[in-house]
Amino acid sequence: TILTPEGKLAFYWFENGQYLFNVITDNTGCILNKNLFQNLSGTPLQATLSSPIYNCDSNKTRIQLNSQGNSPFQLVYSHNNIPQQESWQGANRNLYLNNGTYHMAYIQDVTGCIDSLNTSLFFQYDSIGSYFDAPIYYCDSNKTALTIHTKGNGPWTISYTYNSQNQTAIIYDTTTTWFLNNGQYLFETITDATGCSKNINQVFNFQYQALSWNITQQAYDCDSNLYKTQWAFTGNGPWTIQYTLNGGAVLSKTFISASANWYLSNGQYQIIHITDNTLCTQSINVPLTLNFNPISINTLTPIYDCDSNKTKINFSLQGNGPWVLNYIVNGLAQQMVFTQVNTDVFFANGLYQFIDVVDNTGCMAPINQSFNFQYQALSWNITQQAYDC
Repeated sequence: TILTPEGKLAFYWFENGQYLFNVITDNTGCILNKNLFQNLSGTPLQATLSSPIYNCDSNKTRIQLNSQGNSPFQLVYSHNNIPQQESWQGANRNLYLNNGTYHMAYIQDVTGCIDSLNTSLFFQYDSIGSYFDAPIYYCDSNKTALTIHTKGNGPWTISYTYNSQNQTAIIYDTTTTWFLNNGQYLFETITDATGCSKNINQVFNFQYQALSWNITQQAYDCDSNLYKTQWAFTGNGPWTIQYTLNGGAVLSKTFISASANWYLSNGQYQIIHITDNTLCTQSINVPLTLNFNPISINTLTPIYDCDSNKTKINFSLQGNGPWVLNYIVNGLAQQMVFTQVNTDVFFANGLYQFIDVVDNTGCMAPINQSFNFQYQALSWNITQQAYDC
C-alpha cells in the first residue's frame, strides 16, 4: 500500500518473495530514493476442525483447530445461541468445550481473511461414576440381588472377579440389577463408551443359605419341670419363631445359634412360622399340648395288717404316670408298676430296700428306705387245764 502526495492510497499485489524498492519516480520526473527491503510471506487462510474427543478428567470435549494463514487467528462461534470468540497465536489451538449446542461460524486471520466453517456440534457427555445399593437376598431363588447405578456415557464395561476368576460384564442402562450366586465378588473398574475409566474397588461376600427348620428332640426335663424342644436351623440367623400360648396373642422367640434348646412350660402351643435375618419365612404349624408334673413320692410308712398278716404301705405319687417302683427283697431286685397316684400295697415278711420310683417321662424320685418285716399272725390256744391245789 502506497500513500501518494495527494493523500491517496495505491494498491499493488505482489507474490511472496524478497523485494527491494529502490526509487519512486512521478510524472514530473522527480525521483525519490527509498531503498526499502520487504520480505513478503503471506499465507492463504485455511482452517479445519478435528473430530471431537471427550476428555474424562475435565468432563469437557476437546476440539483441535488446525489453521494455516497469518497469525493471530480468531474463531467466531456461538454456544447455546450466545456469541463467542476465541483468539490464539500459532497454527493450532485446542478448545475444551462444555456440553451444549455449538455453531462454528468462521475463522479470521490477522490479514482479515475469513475461512467459513459453518459447522454445528452438540455435546451431552457426563462424567463416569457408579455406586451399589445394599444387596438383597431372595429366599425363593437363594440368590442375592445386587443393583448398580452408573453415570457417564454408556454402554459401560464392568471388570470384576468372582471367587478370584476374572470376569467382565457390559451394561446398557443406568440402573442394572444382577442376581448372584454365593461367592466373593470384587468389582474393580468401570469403563464407559468414551474410554473413560474409574476404580470401583468394592467387595461383596455372599454366603447365604436357604431357610429350613427341624425339631430334632422333644422331652420333658425333670430338673426344670419344663418341656425341652431341640431345634436345628439353616438359613441366615438370627432366627425368630412366632407362636401362640393358650390361644393368646402372637409371641416370638429368637435364636442366635443354628442349634438351640427351647424350654416350654405347661400350656397349649401353636408354633406358627419361622423368620430369619433376611426376612425369609417358612411355615411350621406344629401344635403342642403340655401338661407335665414334677415327680415325687411320699415317705413310706409301713402298717401291719392283721387280717392278711402282711405289711401295708401306701404309695402316694405325683408326676407323669405310669410309675415304676424299683426295690430289693431279700437281696433280689424287683419292680412294680403303678397306674394310680394313690395305691396300697401289701408286702410279706422279708428284708426290703426301696430304691426309687421312675415315671413315664424318665424322671426319678429317690426313696432310699429299708424295712425288715418279721410280723407273726396273732393266735391263741389253751394247752392244759388242771386244778391247782
